[in-house]
Amino acid sequence: MNFTANLASTIRQSSIGQGFMARSKSDRMVIVGIAVFTVLVAIYSLIWKPLADFQAASQIRHGQAQELADWIALNNTALREARQSGGATGDPSEAGLIPLITNMANQTQLKLNRLKPENNGSVSVNLQEQSFSQVVEWLDGLESKHGITVARASIDQGEKSGYVNAQIRLAR
Repeated sequence: MNFTANLASTIRQSSIGQGFMARSKSDRMVIVGIAVFTVLVAIYSLIWKPLADFQAASQIRHGQAQELADWIALNNTALREARQSGGATGDPSEAGLIPLITNMANQTQLKLNRLKPENNGSVSVNLQEQSFSQVVEWLDGLESKHGITVARASIDQGEKSGYVNAQIRLAR
């Protein structure tokens, strides 16, 4: 308490403190209001906003990392299934659908965003901003080389010309 009393006394005796005390009561209230507003803007700009932006960016990074972990787990299981089902004969056409789908996508330079095996043995595939001609080439290759057909498809125009977003269910 002694410290705050000494600080208040020092401020009152300074030229700024004397100038402040010489003003009318309404002027002092306006000056205090402006000072409080300035402090609040500084707190928002220097502390609150950067923390909120960091939190939002962290949530996005967490979501992306979770999607990657899910994709790795899904493909790890598919690789094990392919080894078990197709390992005996060595014929890749007898392997699971997911390895065939991903191999053909790699051959056509297509990026698959999400693969999801369904209960009935089919696989749902999600594509984002992919070339329409590459998607058609990929689907044609799956059908002609491996006998995999499109059970259901939903294709929408992408943001760029000639690019599409698609949700496709593939089955044997």
